Amino acid sequence: MSPAAQTTRDFSHQITHRGEHLNFGTINIGTAHPWEFSTRANESQHQYDDFVVVTPVVKSSQKDELRVVFNAMFRPPLLLKKPMQGKSPFARSISFELPGGLTGDNEQLSHKAIEEIAKKELLEETGLDAQDAMCKKLLEGMASSSGSTDETGTVVMAEIDNVNLDQLEPKEPDINQLAVFSVPLKNAYKFFKDLVQSGFSVGWGSFVGITEAMNKLKISPDLESVVKAKLHWKNKPSDPLPFVKFIIDKIRQVENLRKAIDRHLLEQAEL
Repeated sequence: MSPAAQTTRDFSHQITHRGEHLNFGTINIGTAHPWEFSTRANESQHQYDDFVVVTPVVKSSQKDELRVVFNAMFRPPLLLKKPMQGKSPFARSISFELPGGLTGDNEQLSHKAIEEIAKKELLEETGLDAQDAMCKKLLEGMASSSGSTDETGTVVMAEIDNVNLDQLEPKEPDINQLAVFSVPLKNAYKFFKDLVQSGFSVGWGSFVGITEAMNKLKISPDLESVVKAKLHWKNKPSDPLPFVKFIIDKIRQVENLRKAIDRHLLEQAEL
């Protein structure tokens, strides 16, 4: 896109601000006021895929059950959201999400199949090696927020057998990554719903990814059992990551939130 207005079909758009990661602009669709939108600065080579969400369905080597692995991420923009009644504002900034990433960030990977990008993201964020895993597209062309951005993405399921979950460690953890957890796949929907009700945030792709994976594998959700997530890896706050320590310290100061974390999240250790 050039800064000047460009005509596509019967409307025109113009980029008004260019950022490192996002560009902002307007679309003239013949109404009184132009429509404001954002678009990724690094354009993806995939027709429908600006990002990929990965549902890692693993069979533990210690226990014969299917589990789904996911991340706890610190998302600074969510600090601006009004907290749920009776909940800490800092809870909203912790988002529980399936692994994933942008398809246009790495030029060497941007031309590869979306399944290959999914495997790379999975290894970096969770330590799961999916090179020999069966990866299947579940949905593609999913709009992330169609009223404000042109970004769309694909949901991929990776089935990985004989995994020692006690040895999981991200190869290249995201700077905003707080921890890696897992829960039984059949309990995942209720678990994420409980997190939202406790004041945390959950990425919409997480609900879509686990729902589509259960449909594909013909697994019925268990909406009754109380289950805690198993913690596999946690970021150790240090000087290069002061905001991580800050957010964890704030969480520990809130008694109600502490109880929610104990009740819903931690089986082995504390954040």
